[in-house]
Amino acid sequence: MKQKIIIYSLGLVTGLLVWFAYDRYESYSNTASIEEFYKDYEKNEFMVEEKAPEFIASDLYKMKLTSLDKKETNIKKGKKIVFINFWATWCKPCIDEMPSIQRLYDRSNENVDFYLLTYEDIDKAKEFINKKGFSFPVYSFNGKSNLPEYFQYNGGSIPDTYIIHNDKIQFHHVGAAPWDSKKVDSLFTKILK
Repeated sequence: MKQKIIIYSLGLVTGLLVWFAYDRYESYSNTASIEEFYKDYEKNEFMVEEKAPEFIASDLYKMKLTSLDKKETNIKKGKKIVFINFWATWCKPCIDEMPSIQRLYDRSNENVDFYLLTYEDIDKAKEFINKKGFSFPVYSFNGKSNLPEYFQYNGGSIPDTYIIHNDKIQFHHVGAAPWDSKKVDSLFTKILK
C-alpha cells in the first residue's frame, strides 16, 4: 500500500513539474508572438480606430420609443435639458445608480426631461421598475436599428448617460454615477443660464 502511495505521489510530482515547465515555455512563446503582433500592427496599421460619428440632434428626435403604458413617443425637442440613460434589468451598475436618478428626477423634472432607455421588452422593464418603486420615465428603444448612429458607437456599454441641451451633448458618462450630486445640480444650473 505504501509503495502505491509513493508511486502515485512521484507520478503526481513529475506531472506537475512537466506541466509547470510546459506552462513557462508557452508563456515565453506567447510573449514572443505578442511582440511580433505589435510590430506587425505598427508597421501595417493592422487596425485603424474609427472616428466617432457626428452627433445629429434631429436623429435623436426621430427615434421611436415605447413607454411603459405601450404608447409610441419620441424624445421631445424643447427648452428643457434632456437626460438620457441607457440601462438593462440585468445590469448591476445600472440598478445601483437608479436610486440617485430617482432623487434627481424628483427634484429636477420641471427643468429636465428624463428618458431611461432599455432595449428590453417593455413589459419586462415595467415589471422591474414597478417592483423597485421608481417613478422616472422608462422607454424601450425597440432595438439597435432604431438608435441614431451616434449612440451605437460606444459598443453598447451600460449604463451610458447623456445630458443634452440646445441640440448639443453637454455631458456624457459611461458607468454608474451619483446623479443626485451637487455637481450635477451645478451642471444643470450652468446649462440653463
